[in-house]
Amino acid sequence: MTTITCQPIGIIRTAFTSRENTPRGVAAQNACGVIQMDPQYREAMADMHPGERYLVLFYFDRAKGFAQTVPIHGDGPMTGLFSTRAPNRPNPIGLTAITVESITDTQIAFRGADMMDGTPVLDIKPL
Repeated sequence: MTTITCQPIGIIRTAFTSRENTPRGVAAQNACGVIQMDPQYREAMADMHPGERYLVLFYFDRAKGFAQTVPIHGDGPMTGLFSTRAPNRPNPIGLTAITVESITDTQIAFRGADMMDGTPVLDIKPL
């Protein structure tokens, strides 16, 4: 298979420093974070506005390996990995819907943070 290489476009800043204190699901809807964009992508942020919703693709940089079946919500019955949002995956890429709160220079403040502090951002797309 072909090897794919991606470069981060920014870094997520949140108060969450471990999996255990990172909100999931509904609990993450109002959790706040900031995307610190690489300055070279300043122009790419044109026409993004507060109140708009976006999909953020990010890299689970602290994931370690994966299993093809995992327990639902960490302690439930086993199910196939691809039917879950578990972070340990063959390609540890995450996807989260956010709502932009404000934009200042190269910082995007948002609600919907379910990522740990320091998580690399791969892309942002309108929802």
